[in-house]
Amino acid sequence: MKAIVFTGDAGNACLLTPVYPPDLAPEQEAEFLIGLQQRDIPPLADGAPRQSFIKDSESSEVKAMAYLFSAWRIDSDGNVRLDRSAAEELKRSQFRALRKPLLENLDVAFLRALESGDTALVASISAKKKVLRDVTLMDLSQHLTPEALNAFVPDFLQP
Repeated sequence: MKAIVFTGDAGNACLLTPVYPPDLAPEQEAEFLIGLQQRDIPPLADGAPRQSFIKDSESSEVKAMAYLFSAWRIDSDGNVRLDRSAAEELKRSQFRALRKPLLENLDVAFLRALESGDTALVASISAKKKVLRDVTLMDLSQHLTPEALNAFVPDFLQP
């Protein structure tokens, strides 16, 4: 089975996985895929055809696109590669979303501690909030593969 990759308007790699007709003979596959490229790959803003590449859908580069999907890029030779900085920014966005309700809960607890004059609790909550705020500064370089980076969530953000 094959897939078609192309660069989307935002610069990220896009993947078109065709649904093959049940009666398609193996020798008709190339013609079928070229027809899909011409019909289903959106043209560029100026109307010119968008460059696309036919890939084996079981290849490691196509399979890896399942992780951090919008961080993948396609070079001029059709090679799919992970844009590491975009992937790390996606993780930071995920961390921001996960920490939001935690910070909101801590804000309420902080105000209650202030109202009650519990300075030890205020200091404890302040420290927890700082850890949550600093999560986006975390070094993600030790998560070398797309799978490892995608799977990583700090313990204090896990439900």
